[in-house]
Amino acid sequence: MSNSETDVTLKPIQVPSETVSINLPTDVVQALTKVAEAKDMSLQALLRQYISQSLRDDLAFQFSYKALERLESVLNRHLPSDQSVDAVLSDIRNDPSVQAFAPNWHRQRRKNANLPTIEE
Repeated sequence: MSNSETDVTLKPIQVPSETVSINLPTDVVQALTKVAEAKDMSLQALLRQYISQSLRDDLAFQFSYKALERLESVLNRHLPSDQSVDAVLSDIRNDPSVQAFAPNWHRQRRKNANLPTIEE
């Protein structure tokens, strides 16, 4: 091996961040601390992981919902009846993979109505 292959230095990517303070019940902090220790992580890293995953899930749901709305619009233009469109959308919503992702589709729709919109 040459020296250039062994002298590689990795630098962490610096992203802008803000400090946020949050009050949590003591028992929740204790439980989070135990989980963090079990995962060999800091409490802060665990919280970041949980927040990031939840945010990704919400944004993925919103993206999927927006895609279904677009599909509905296209189907309404190209299929002969509303019943046909409803049947297609019902099949999609009742598909096991969709149910696994969003089992409470209609409740989620109302709950996520105030999420920030995804940029087009």
